[in-house]
Amino acid sequence: MLDLNYRCGSEESYVSFDSFINLDGCNAADTKVIKKDGSLCTLTERNYHDFTYARQHMVVTKPFEVDICHRATHPYFILTALTQGCIAKRGILDLDCSVGDAQLSLDTGYTSKWSVDKVGRVTQEMIILPFSFIERMEERYPEVFGKMATAMRSGNMDERNVISKRLDGKTLRFLSDIGHSEVLGNTATDFVEHKMLHILSPSLYSFVGLEAANLATIPMRDKMHDAKQIVEERLATPPSIAELASMVGTNECTLKSAFRKEFGETVFGLIFRLRMEKAAKLIMRGDLPMTDIALSLGYDYPSHFTSAFRRFYGQSPTEFRMSHVRG
Repeated sequence: MLDLNYRCGSEESYVSFDSFINLDGCNAADTKVIKKDGSLCTLTERNYHDFTYARQHMVVTKPFEVDICHRATHPYFILTALTQGCIAKRGILDLDCSVGDAQLSLDTGYTSKWSVDKVGRVTQEMIILPFSFIERMEERYPEVFGKMATAMRSGNMDERNVISKRLDGKTLRFLSDIGHSEVLGNTATDFVEHKMLHILSPSLYSFVGLEAANLATIPMRDKMHDAKQIVEERLATPPSIAELASMVGTNECTLKSAFRKEFGETVFGLIFRLRMEKAAKLIMRGDLPMTDIALSLGYDYPSHFTSAFRRFYGQSPTEFRMSHVRG
């Protein structure tokens, strides 16, 4: 972790953040700040497994402008969110930012100007994602992180993209949680990654052109896939909705909604479909008694199994076996 405090009192003072974002060969060693009027700034950086969280806090005693010349030896994605005060950014995009405004960009080096027009406190929080993180996430969520990985591999300046988003109160609280994660000790990395993906999800979906309204957040998608795996493994004796929600760390209402959003069917719909598909395979073997098949799938009464099977396939289990075995 790097904690850096500086005060610029001269007409032109340079401060170099030599250790800032020094991760996986991705660094900003040439970042320099020019300040024409003195103000106190604190920069805090926390490095996790393969990503970085940083917090920049300024106490502004007089309006000023900051010129930034930044070189990145390797491209990385960075989410920057304003959590206190207001700031004008001039450069690749002209932005007037207030609390809650955030930008996700592919950083390949840039020059820009910040204008701080109001006396007071200004806080920016940043999440820095080098290629190692994007590559790891690409394996889990190729539809979301694949385009990002391609942009980073190409090293093409034209791939640069800036997505601006407005963060809601809940997301800003997640940022605050990350800022205090050091109290968690060894569990901090997993905690921060979970919170970070919640924060990033809307911007990531915009970057790759997905409709965020039709998708659960990335951590919630993880939970839904865990829930699906539990159902598949316990098909004969699946947990109740309440039990399943508790097992994956959410509540019943959220589970029902997010599961349908992710898979296009309810939990019960999935259980029913998987049972019937498995029943069909067992029936086509031709050597298993229908009663045994029914019991293996969690049906206490063969008549209930027969009714369910007919509803799904339009045939009784016996009719289904006869038609398929003969075919």
